[in-house]
Parts: sequence; C-alpha cells; structure tokens
Amino acid sequence: MWGGFNSFRDPTRNAVLTSRFMEEDLKRSAGKAISKWERTMAYAAMILLTGIIFGILAMFRLG
Repeated sequence: MWGGFNSFRDPTRNAVLTSRFMEEDLKRSAGKAISKWERTMAYAAMILLTGIIFGILAMFRLG
C-alpha cells in the first residue's frame, strides 16, 4: 500500500517508538538494586578504559 514502515520517511514515529522502548526498559530495570561490588567494578572498568584512551592519545602526541 504505502511501502510499509520506513524510519527514514517517518522520523517522528521512530523517535516516539524509541522513547517508548527506553521507558519500558527503565521501568523493567528500576527495581533492581546494584550491589556495592558491582558499582566498584563498574568504576574500575571506567577508570581503566579512560586510562587506555589517554594512553593512546599520549602515544600519538609523543610519537
């Protein structure tokens, strides 16, 4: 009929659907508590990845 759903032709509908999916995902994970160990490991991973990125940038800067 009209060519079906094409997100490039209808960006407003795509944005609405995306926000609805995100809202449902937030509702689903809202009740789960993050343990202190998980939080610590997440921070450690972020610090490690930041260090790797800065190390790569320093390599290009000095090299």
